[in-house]
Amino acid sequence: MRLRPHLPRNLEDNSDMAPSPSYCAERKRLMQALGEAISELIALHNTHIRTVIEGNVETENLDLQIKAARVKKREALEAFLEHIREHDCKF
Repeated sequence: MRLRPHLPRNLEDNSDMAPSPSYCAERKRLMQALGEAISELIALHNTHIRTVIEGNVETENLDLQIKAARVKKREALEAFLEHIREHDCKF
């Protein structure tokens, strides 16, 4: 005897059930990509700060990496926000 007969035995039995409206796999993927881009940028800034503190003023390579990381972060943010606008995903 099932204690809750109104609940499905498993989700496969009810393929007609819609996923939760608050869950969006693409939004999650884009948010994760944005988080990774931000983390990469922060790590590069930290490396840059340590390099300057250690007295190394030749940071042109780091400057280029930081510039590329900023572009990557901006693109990830734009993709995330565009997805939210187009699909009306909630935070």
